[in-house]
Amino acid sequence: MNMFMSLIKRWRMGILAAWITPLAGGTAELGLVDLDGRWQGTGSERASPMESAQQITCQSTIQADVTRMINDTTCTGDAGLRRVSTLMVALDGNDITGTLDQSTWTGGTSASPRVLKGSVSGRRTEDGAAFQVRFPGLMPNATVTFKVLNPSSFSVQAAALGIQMMQATYNKVGKH
Repeated sequence: MNMFMSLIKRWRMGILAAWITPLAGGTAELGLVDLDGRWQGTGSERASPMESAQQITCQSTIQADVTRMINDTTCTGDAGLRRVSTLMVALDGNDITGTLDQSTWTGGTSASPRVLKGSVSGRRTEDGAAFQVRFPGLMPNATVTFKVLNPSSFSVQAAALGIQMMQATYNKVGKH
């Protein structure tokens, strides 16, 4: 009987540890450090809610430690879209705060870019993060969902005014 009770106690502890570990940031999939490196992505994006989505190819470099991340991304679209962005976030427990600076060109790089500077706030989720990007003035806020697919792949979706503005899947370049 003692052996049976010991097995049940270990099973309960294992279940409890499995439940607490993601919240404490103990899984490799959720650690910011695991995102450190170079990433390539493909997907679709629209420059405004009124425009059609176009296919994009993105290059991203992430510098991360346990509590901070800087993500520099450049995306180009097959219909002339070019977006350069820097996302800087800090993690405090499960709370995410930071900034997003973004420049977008449409119609080639000779056009003047649309420059946006927003604040970021949100929460880490079981398999990624969900956050809002708030822009000043009349620019609509964006809702962003970041999801870890596996240790070498993640997806990002952004929506504004209920319209999907961007979705892309990234794969790690080099070491996995």
